[in-house]
Amino acid sequence: MRKNFIAFLGTAASIPTKKRFTSSLLICGSKSCILLDVGEGTQIRLDELRFDISRIEIIGISHLHGDHIYGLFPLIESLYMRTCSQGRGKKILRIICPKNFENVISSLLIGGRKNRRDANECDIELEVVSASELLSNRLSIKSLSEDISIMPIPVNHGDVESYGYVVELRDIGKCHNTIRIFYTGDGICSNECINTLRNMSIDILISEATFLDYYQDIKRAEKTFHSTVYNAANTARELNANLLILTHISSRYTTTMLGDFISRAYRVFNKEILIAEDLSVIPLEIYICR
Repeated sequence: MRKNFIAFLGTAASIPTKKRFTSSLLICGSKSCILLDVGEGTQIRLDELRFDISRIEIIGISHLHGDHIYGLFPLIESLYMRTCSQGRGKKILRIICPKNFENVISSLLIGGRKNRRDANECDIELEVVSASELLSNRLSIKSLSEDISIMPIPVNHGDVESYGYVVELRDIGKCHNTIRIFYTGDGICSNECINTLRNMSIDILISEATFLDYYQDIKRAEKTFHSTVYNAANTARELNANLLILTHISSRYTTTMLGDFISRAYRVFNKEILIAEDLSVIPLEIYICR
């Protein structure tokens, strides 16, 4: 069983392409796994990785745009069927999301199970938590084995309630160290966001970089409240992160233009920079056990 890694399942912005599905990434510790955003096609990518979806304990939803949530309900349904077919009884699944989404989840999932005969024998016990509630109480959620935890941080995505997530993994590899990852979701990490994260010692920043930072790109980013590659690199520099991973790349950029993202980011942030690709897997021990 693979441990301590980040797997990118969807790295496109808004519209899926043949090579890039919409937003989703998987972070696994020594025992537990967390899924951040669940864009359309997430299950396909998980299957391509031959990943057992029953290992997912927590799902964090950054915001309620379709390219970040359209794969959620099919995934939960598959988790239900997997739990029943494997005779595992009831599985606890925690979902952290923007407020008011809990009612949507309940109506779509619970309503569809009323007539199932096996509901008492096997099921998924959903614990849906408002990100704003966790934030107001300064709380994080831990996996059942307590090897991984997650905490929401507000980001600026216009008038859309939007969160990034700090994921902390403990007891990594032979060095038994702790690593902290910040995933921005969609939006810009404000000064308040940066100040909050500075106190957490972020090791890896996974940032949306929807646009390059040429003049017309900056104008598009400002209009849509998305990050440019400059915003991403500057946040990594401000946080003194060890690794910057760029994701949520607009389909307007061809493969040959991806080099511009790296070169432009290096003008601001002089440590390691990667561009996420669908199905790319990053082993965390490389970055924490040096």
